[in-house]
Amino acid sequence: MSKKLHVVAGIPGTRVQKSLDSFVQYVADRHESPVSWVSVDEELRRAAEPYVQKFFGMPGSSLGPLLLPRPFLRQIWRKAFDAVWQRVERALESQNVILTLHLCYFLHYTREFFVPLDVDVLKQKISKRATAVITLIDDIYDCHQQLFAVGGRFNPPESPEAAVLALLMVLDWRSTEILLADSLAAACQRPHFVFGVKHTFETFFDLLYADKRKVYLSHPISEPRRTLRNGDANSAREVVTEINQALSRLQSEVLVFEPTAIDELRFRPSDQDRRKPSGNLEPRWPFARDGRRMLYTPPEHSKNSFAFPVGWEEDRRAEIGHSSLLSELFEAVSSQINARDHALVEQSQLLACYRPLFMGNASSGVTEELLHMRRLIDPDVRRREDIGIVFSPESDRDDYPSRQLLKKFAAWRDDGLVAGDKGDFDRLLSDLREPGKVKERTVLLEQGDSRALMAMCSRYNLTIASKSGGRLPDGTLGTTSEAHRDQNAGQLAAGVLELKRTYLDDLADDGFVKMFNNETAFFKALGC
Repeated sequence: MSKKLHVVAGIPGTRVQKSLDSFVQYVADRHESPVSWVSVDEELRRAAEPYVQKFFGMPGSSLGPLLLPRPFLRQIWRKAFDAVWQRVERALESQNVILTLHLCYFLHYTREFFVPLDVDVLKQKISKRATAVITLIDDIYDCHQQLFAVGGRFNPPESPEAAVLALLMVLDWRSTEILLADSLAAACQRPHFVFGVKHTFETFFDLLYADKRKVYLSHPISEPRRTLRNGDANSAREVVTEINQALSRLQSEVLVFEPTAIDELRFRPSDQDRRKPSGNLEPRWPFARDGRRMLYTPPEHSKNSFAFPVGWEEDRRAEIGHSSLLSELFEAVSSQINARDHALVEQSQLLACYRPLFMGNASSGVTEELLHMRRLIDPDVRRREDIGIVFSPESDRDDYPSRQLLKKFAAWRDDGLVAGDKGDFDRLLSDLREPGKVKERTVLLEQGDSRALMAMCSRYNLTIASKSGGRLPDGTLGTTSEAHRDQNAGQLAAGVLELKRTYLDDLADDGFVKMFNNETAFFKALGC
């Protein structure tokens, strides 16, 4: 049987070579067919060394090659690749090989990205031999630490603002690397996988060498984090344990892409305004150090009071208040999460959605991932069999209308359909979160009774609008304010009944998801 070649890319801060060193040892310990890796970048540095010494007097510098004129650096890259490819072909006679290279360089002295590779040469070689192209990624905080701790690619941050600006640069660098890898794979007609290094060795091995069904495990992340933030650590850890147990069961039969292999959108709310992010991080999923054997290797540490914590380190920095720059980072990370999760959906055959209505809250991330898969199926990019397999227990579905009612009241307040002091609104919303505190809630949710709605509002000193405000039709019960208020209350209450139906029901009716309320049937549908 012929040996396999995989092309692995990733920005320098990801510590690709150290990860591959550990992976090669993991394969040897399993007594599998041996794997070796070769690096175009290492060969490039060796080939450039005489010229770096001659022109700049910098022997042994890892950044020295980036000082060379770009046309000349491209020539050296071509020679380095040719030399490495000869080693690849010899090694493939007896073992599996991983060819690693950086597709995008960052010229730190001009703050520009630079692509040295010869695309035509790469396409010609890879399309004949390579099985797939893989881009390894890691949290930007770990990448940044590595980039300024070793080699001087970035300067150590001297302020919180400098750290944020560097993280924005790392985001751009990583997205460019992924873009180039995806384009290379498409040109070679080979699959491209985005793979977080905080996956296990076993998962990476399965991706490279096992013929397993590829499944993306979609599950709530923000809601357990909010639970932890609100002081209920036991409940948060219980659900994390439950999700991890589901993950372990799935991994016994299928290859699982984990969304939490990257966990970057975890900014602690600002003390001044809880709706805005501070510059401090909350605990990384799974809220305690992950003890599994991972492809991840921690960055080399450099003491710096402004750098963000890495791995599962606790954020011990002083409070860093909200700023417009932090909002920019928050939005940039959010946008990349959407793009990355879409890529993970696209490289998977099935979505395993675990408790998407956790505690009654419809996870926006899970929702978007399911809808993205549907968008792939509608134009026949994917088969109709490539659907979401959903586990949604009755307890979550029972809680769903109550959680949606909270959003309804907030929308009614914003639209002027229910009026009152902010403190009274906040008191009602707080009580609605606790079962049994608002006695009219059950009647309202089950019957859509307008009298229950009006009584609820009255007890909290809130009033329903006596005019339509452009949202409701003019009343036919009379022209008095009371008549308008009664009709408005009736229509608002009737809308509450719609809360029992979730977006999952619509997807199930269309055949885009299979929904189960017990785990046994859920796992069976996934072949586990």
